[in-house]
Amino acid sequence: MFKKTRWYKYRTMKVNINTPLTEITRNEFNHLKDVYKYNLKISDFIPYVKLVTGLDFDSINYNDWTAEFYSYLLDLLDRFKKGDDIDLTELHQDVINVLHPSKIEQQRLVQMNVEERLWAILKSVSDPYSEKI
Repeated sequence: MFKKTRWYKYRTMKVNINTPLTEITRNEFNHLKDVYKYNLKISDFIPYVKLVTGLDFDSINYNDWTAEFYSYLLDLLDRFKKGDDIDLTELHQDVINVLHPSKIEQQRLVQMNVEERLWAILKSVSDPYSEKI
């Protein structure tokens, strides 16, 4: 399914809409459904990231949350819905580039397997009317 190594820079995680969910992804998927019910949309990506990570990202700059990044997320979601493989490690890096987390927040993201949490967001948003798993 995916490969993890000791060092983050060598870790990759590619999934598609049919990849069986991990326990973390399933729990976060259900958590998103509990909080937002059927009202999940890609434009609320940053609040979802905050919810599933438990981090506030004090240094967040919403000026970096541009139409370009939003368009990128829409394209990513479209590819995910079609069954294409999505590199969640790359998405993680893109989120870091937009959110500008502190070093401590970056370390926590790596420690908490944020890719699996981002996967839960993609899965939830790809079918907002699905039931909890």
